[in-house]
Amino acid sequence: MRIGDKKIEHGLLSYALLEAMKNSEADKDANKQLWEREWLDYAVGQVPLLQREAMKHRSAEIKQSGRGTEIIYLNGDNKNAKPENRAVQTPRVFYRRETDPNPLVDARP
Repeated sequence: MRIGDKKIEHGLLSYALLEAMKNSEADKDANKQLWEREWLDYAVGQVPLLQREAMKHRSAEIKQSGRGTEIIYLNGDNKNAKPENRAVQTPRVFYRRETDPNPLVDARP
């Protein structure tokens, strides 16, 4: 799958989780520590945005070449709608209950 000039070889959630590790926007409280909840919340929020970008890119490829098929993610989705008006996935992430309310994922220097 391509999004802009990037080729993504992971699922969108996996890609978003990896990107969160290098994006300071994922650190919501700006304390230079990426906590599990921040990490997962960032990735979950990115998936629909990434999906729309992938659909826009695919639509542009089809218009240029005149060949190919549209990306349809959800059953019953209207493949004739513009990408920005199509249904997208929103992942559900389940948090583990731990004794530590804020398990640390990454500490940034």
